[in-house]
Amino acid sequence: MANTENPINTEHVALLSQNDIDDSRLKFSIPAGVRLRIPSAVDLPSQPNRGEICLHMLAFECGLRLPFHPFFRTVLAHFGLAPTQLSLNVWMHMAGAVILWRICSEEKDHITLDEFNFCYKFHYRGKTERWHLRPTDNRLLVLDCPKFVPKHWQKGVLFA
Repeated sequence: MANTENPINTEHVALLSQNDIDDSRLKFSIPAGVRLRIPSAVDLPSQPNRGEICLHMLAFECGLRLPFHPFFRTVLAHFGLAPTQLSLNVWMHMAGAVILWRICSEEKDHITLDEFNFCYKFHYRGKTERWHLRPTDNRLLVLDCPKFVPKHWQKGVLFA
């Protein structure tokens, strides 16, 4: 099947600068061993180079860290998703759930996929082309995270 995705259009997207990358590495404690690369005009977010993944910088504001927390790796692997397929709110809910479980268990337990799936279910929104969370069985959301969708959030794309 032919790829219909457009390359990153540098005319409409303010690409990150090396200073942005360096500042973010410090702010979010990204280890020096994790290579970060600014995309070129011909890069496709869905087709990173071998060994790379595409990330949005605002996902770090929502709790994403490198290397990925084991729970995040479990969720992505279980559902067969790439990090950029998740809405920013999913990152906030997953990070919040990890923290909440640690606090509630007095630092003795980690959230499992089964526990997370008891509270939330993933659903795909074609309008946003991202996966989002809903409470399971019409329960209230466990975490009342604010909606975090700043305008032009896609502009801060990088490869790691």
